[in-house]
Amino acid sequence: MTKKIIGLVLILSLIGIVLFNLVFADDINSEKLTFDNPIEGTAIVSPNNNSALESGSTAPNFTLETLEGERVSLSDYKGKKVFLNFWTTWCPPCKKEMPDMQTFHEQYGDEVEILAINSTGNEYKPSDVPAFIEKGNYTFNVLLDKDGAVSNEYMIYTIPVTYFIDSEGVIRDKLTGPMTVDYMIEMMEKLK
Repeated sequence: MTKKIIGLVLILSLIGIVLFNLVFADDINSEKLTFDNPIEGTAIVSPNNNSALESGSTAPNFTLETLEGERVSLSDYKGKKVFLNFWTTWCPPCKKEMPDMQTFHEQYGDEVEILAINSTGNEYKPSDVPAFIEKGNYTFNVLLDKDGAVSNEYMIYTIPVTYFIDSEGVIRDKLTGPMTVDYMIEMMEKLK
C-alpha cells in the first residue's frame, strides 16, 4: 500500500511540474537560448552575455607558466598566428580534439602557434596535467592557468574554447567545442 501511495504522489508531482511549465514558463523566463555554435559536449551561455570578447578586439595579454616552469606571455607571439585553446584533462571534447591539435601542430607549427591553456584550477588533481600531456605525446605549448585569472579574463564558461588570433594580436574568431584538423586549417587560412 505504501508503494502505491508513493507512486501516486510521484506521478501527481510530475504532472504538476509539467502543467506548471506549460502555463507559467514563458512568464518566468522570457529569455530564449540560441545555438550559435551547437557542438556536442559543450555548454550554452545566454546570448545576452555581452561580456565575452568580440571578434575584432585586441586579445588581452597574459603571462603563464609552461609545464617546465618557463614564463610565457601572449605578447611573445606578436607577429604570429595563435590558436588560444582552453581545456582540462577531464573534459571529453577536450580529449577528442587533442590528437587533432597535435597533428595540426606537427604539420603547421611553423605557421601557427598553439597555446593550450589548461584551466588548472578546475582540475581534480593538477598533477594529472603533465601525465596527460606525456601520455598523449603532445608537443604544442601547454600553459597552466593555476588561479583561473586568464580563463576569467577570456570569459571561459565552458570548455573547450579556442580563440583565433591574427599576427597583429587581434581576435578574429572563437570556437566553443572541439576542433578538427580540417577546421584548424580553415581557420589558419582565414587569419592574416
